[in-house]
Amino acid sequence: MKLTQFALSSVIVLLAVAAYLTLKSDLDSRLVAQNAINDKMIARMEEMAKKSAQPTPVPTPPAAAPVPPAAAPVLPPVPPRDPAAAPASGIPAAPPLAAANDPRMLEEEREVLNLGAADRVATDSLTLPAALEGKALTRVQQRIVALPAIARVKLFAEKEGMIVLNSGSNVGLRAGSQYSLRRKSAVIGKIRISDTVNPTECVADLVPGSMPVGMLPAVDDDVIQFEE
Repeated sequence: MKLTQFALSSVIVLLAVAAYLTLKSDLDSRLVAQNAINDKMIARMEEMAKKSAQPTPVPTPPAAAPVPPAAAPVLPPVPPRDPAAAPASGIPAAPPLAAANDPRMLEEEREVLNLGAADRVATDSLTLPAALEGKALTRVQQRIVALPAIARVKLFAEKEGMIVLNSGSNVGLRAGSQYSLRRKSAVIGKIRISDTVNPTECVADLVPGSMPVGMLPAVDDDVIQFEE
């Protein structure tokens, strides 16, 4: 009986040992296979890390073709000025003041306004235009021509009798101030600045009796400070 029990115990022990050895062998083989897989994965990851660490070459754009400089514009030659065409004594060239068909002028007034006279110095030269083309200016006319223009007539409303100048308080024009109107080399009348004075323009009134009969202010007549 005891021998049978011993033999049975030995068999059980042997079976247990065999089962353990079989299980251990299976686990070892699996561990080896897993280690091999892990090694491959580690090698693969190291290879990918090395590739990502290398700088990616940046493609160089092709060099742009040089742009030729723009050619300078060719300007037409300026014709030389004709000295003979320049106005004498700094007086701008202008047509006669009173046309032959101007209905506002009497025959005698047209002759005086268009022609003038070199011997009319004391009074007439203050209110009449320049003498004939080519004649010398009188001393009074020379003074008139030399004065700088303070402003110019921008508009003349004949019906309202209103003169609009192209300057105002920006050149010192003030209400009540009196100035002379110049056309060519003559003072043709006097004006008085009204109360309407703006920075760049103002309104003026013609001083009664200061302009010859039939004569009217015109655009571009000069405003000067003339002392008789």
